[in-house]
Amino acid sequence: MLPYFTTSGHNLYAKSAWIYLNQMECLKEQNAEVAALFEGGYHVIRQTYQYWAGISSDLAIEQALMRSIKTTGGLTRERGMSESQTALWILSLPDCAEISMRKIAYVVKKRDTKDTMIFASFLEESNPFVEEEGMRNIETGVSATADVNADRAKDIGLSILKSMEVFDRKVTGPDMKDTMHLKRTKGIFGTKVSFTKTTPFRSKKELVFANNENKQNFIEMLSKNMHSNSIETKHASADADLLITKTAEESSISHLTILQGGDTDLLVLLLYYYNFRSMNLIFKPNHVKTTKSNIWT
Repeated sequence: MLPYFTTSGHNLYAKSAWIYLNQMECLKEQNAEVAALFEGGYHVIRQTYQYWAGISSDLAIEQALMRSIKTTGGLTRERGMSESQTALWILSLPDCAEISMRKIAYVVKKRDTKDTMIFASFLEESNPFVEEEGMRNIETGVSATADVNADRAKDIGLSILKSMEVFDRKVTGPDMKDTMHLKRTKGIFGTKVSFTKTTPFRSKKELVFANNENKQNFIEMLSKNMHSNSIETKHASADADLLITKTAEESSISHLTILQGGDTDLLVLLLYYYNFRSMNLIFKPNHVKTTKSNIWT
């Protein structure tokens, strides 16, 4: 599905599915009990035990909860979305729940026969098995022009996936964080500068670090210098926020740790990964403000 997600423009679906699949591959090692339940079919939601009657949890949410929200009597039908109205609607769901009952066999057979005849008559009018070059709409008969590439959707999607990389510190090549890097540099692109730790600095810092290769070389040079002074450093192969958070959490187990940063994501990740067996772990924002900043412990 990943190639078709990217071809149709659903890049966020493709990225999320990629992350989800990587996490599910490690599920047996991280939580063997949940993995056994999934393999036993307990992730399927069903109202009856008939064959082909089970659906996934996301489909159940769409067909039950979201359907009731958007149909008659739902929140989007002039009821309002305020907190009190939402709470009243949710608490009244058990009393207003619909009771599903199996229809009489004769009615089901009659409806199925009618649907089958409608489908058969459509195929007689618009035969999809005619051998001809190119593509056409079997209902309207409209033929596709030469620039239509729907038949190459998989190949196009695979080429897009190959160009996707997730790196917080990069040298060259596009990745999924280009927008954030462009926002940080304010659209300024610097040229490559060759330098060492003894090179006199005669330029603006913003112009030098606007070039990703300059920034990477400086990080590696700074890391070597810190190692020579017995200061431990770590390099993130992907987004750095997760590595920073886990390093701070591991450090707080043995001694007091202060994490200083200006990204709200760091605080959110700290709250998620915090270990109550740890010693004091302090998050201190590094924004330059005229007012006092909150220090989270």
